[in-house]
Amino acid sequence: MSNLTSGRLLARNTIWNVLGQLLPMAAAVVAIPPLVRALGVARFGVLTLAWVVIGYFSLFDLGIGRALTKLVADKLGANEEHSIPPLAWTSLLLMFLLGVIGGLVTLAISPWLVHRALKVPAELQTETLRGFYLLAVSIPTVTLTSGLRGILEAQQRFRLLNLIRVPMSVFSYGGPVLALPFSSSLVPVIGILVAGRVVGLLAHLAACFHAMPSLRHNLVLQRSIVGPVVKFGGWMTVSNIISPFMVYLDRFLIGALLSVSAVAYYTAPFDMVTRLTVIPMAVAGVLFPAFAVSLVQDPDRTALLLSRSIKFVFLATFPIVLTVMVLAPEGLRVWLGPAFAQNASSVLRWLAAGVFINCLAQLPFALIQGAGRPDITAKVHLTELPVYLAAVWLLTKRLGVEGTAIAWTARVTLDALLLFFFAHRLLPGRPKFLAKVGAATAAAGCFVYFGTLPLNLLPKLLFLALSLLVFGLVSWFWVVELSERDFLFRVAQGASGRARRLLSIFPLMVKLHNTKDNDPDKVVDLALNNPIIQANQVPAELRRFASIVAERQPKAILEVGTCRGGTLLVLCRLSHPDATVISVDLPGGPFGGGYSWFQIPILKAFPVNGQGLHLLRDDSHKTATRHKVTELLGDQKLDLLFIDADHTYEGVRSDFELYSPLVRPGGVIAFHDIAKNQPATEYGVSRLWNEIKGRYRYSEIIGDPDQVGSGLGLLYV
Repeated sequence: MSNLTSGRLLARNTIWNVLGQLLPMAAAVVAIPPLVRALGVARFGVLTLAWVVIGYFSLFDLGIGRALTKLVADKLGANEEHSIPPLAWTSLLLMFLLGVIGGLVTLAISPWLVHRALKVPAELQTETLRGFYLLAVSIPTVTLTSGLRGILEAQQRFRLLNLIRVPMSVFSYGGPVLALPFSSSLVPVIGILVAGRVVGLLAHLAACFHAMPSLRHNLVLQRSIVGPVVKFGGWMTVSNIISPFMVYLDRFLIGALLSVSAVAYYTAPFDMVTRLTVIPMAVAGVLFPAFAVSLVQDPDRTALLLSRSIKFVFLATFPIVLTVMVLAPEGLRVWLGPAFAQNASSVLRWLAAGVFINCLAQLPFALIQGAGRPDITAKVHLTELPVYLAAVWLLTKRLGVEGTAIAWTARVTLDALLLFFFAHRLLPGRPKFLAKVGAATAAAGCFVYFGTLPLNLLPKLLFLALSLLVFGLVSWFWVVELSERDFLFRVAQGASGRARRLLSIFPLMVKLHNTKDNDPDKVVDLALNNPIIQANQVPAELRRFASIVAERQPKAILEVGTCRGGTLLVLCRLSHPDATVISVDLPGGPFGGGYSWFQIPILKAFPVNGQGLHLLRDDSHKTATRHKVTELLGDQKLDLLFIDADHTYEGVRSDFELYSPLVRPGGVIAFHDIAKNQPATEYGVSRLWNEIKGRYRYSEIIGDPDQVGSGLGLLYV
């Protein structure tokens, strides 16, 4: 499980997390205007409360969802996967019971909320109450989904998570829009939201079963787990309650001490600049389970992960913060008008400085909780609360909304100092990079100070351009290490390659559907030259193998290890018109396994005539997978077995021993990568090939005896 902390995986998952937060925001921008027009302001206000319940009432899980992420990650780091099902099912049962309690409480207080606490117009009270009842029933769904999400986060399955989260979040805004042509009542609108969450719960459950099949077959409860889970989750809940309280309390104090108009001058810049926390929150969400794993497996790597994450959050957020602070008056004037530019520019600048510090603080916060010490963060927040209350009260009375912004920035600065202090104590060897963070932040403060001097627009733009140029050059050549620059280049090249592959999907699908060629050369050309399905084969070797397949016309074929699918195309298009073709491929396999989700429709377009193609996304080494293969074959025996999956000696031997008995006399067993000069020492195909080839009539297809990798070996049974 060491790959759970690999830099490439964490970077990719961070990108998925960022997309998972930004795309729903875009959906909200599009959906909210028609909702306000169709529902009216009052009904829309109730709908916003429904969104809060749907999105945030996982608070009723008392932090157990986050605790589950941490504890599952601990088990993965200690290679104790067998103990995960009892932990998962016990925690999920607790979360369901807590959700039921939360739902019952909400049911009980809904009449009071609708008729007394909230000023709901009399004509809307009946439908609002029914909507609240629907929301109360959905709370167990929300808490269970939080737990299932925690299991997937622990396994770094953020791509899978966001492929669920994004449609769910978009549906939260788009679903009510779909109901508008039929009704403007809140009941069907909220009913659609609840139905969407039920579908989301089922999707998360299916994803957990897919990512961890042992959950499906090992439903076990364990009483001894309850104590640690509740203890960890309880401290998490303290932070989860106090932190939002400190975020929103200041707005009420402004309204009480100043005016409601003053609240707007504070809230608008606050809501704008805090969007920047999407970046560190995406990073911290990925690092939380990674820290839990690395602290068990390799504590020194924890310090490396923390230092690099702080560095890249700093580099990603500082240019944005500097731009906001330099152009605050001009930006507010264009966005909200001259009144906001006059009254909120200094507020925006103070808040931007605080948000920058808070962005950096998200990383030690994730480390402390990943280390299993949520009590530290909870005690920090408990200590800050009275100090902050006094500061925001005094500064708001004396300085107005600017004083509120100063108090908030001072609070998050204190928070950051304490979190960095405690994170430093948790790291082995007490690394010195945190001192560099302090020095870099001080230098950034100097840039920011000069950027806020009262200048005309042109000097501001020149200062900003020069500052960003110097910052970019210094960052690239002195801050970012050579290995990190190489990594960024590879990421950029990978993104470019993925973009090219995505653009080639439509023409490939058209070609697959419109052409049913069984000419070996044309099929091989397509398998080798299209980046979506490109076969990782030597062209001359694949052409010779393709001619053998075309000549033998096998009717039952099993491919173990599909990767992108190029060889599978050859096996489909050149086999018998009524052939049964089975692919076994492990998602996320270490030797290139696990074709992407968007490739499945492409692979299903490979068969021609009456062929049947079956895609098994599972571990080929499991006897359960072999059983699935035999069920698909029925009374048939294999004419061709193609093994190109796990390349370790143990792995390829396991595949051979499991599936070779399924091959009929006269059939063929083919191996890929039999050449002696393999690209990695752990490759064991050549060793196994040399051990077993003498038992059969065999042939070897190797283009060049000195080539690195590849080579096909055929055993004639």
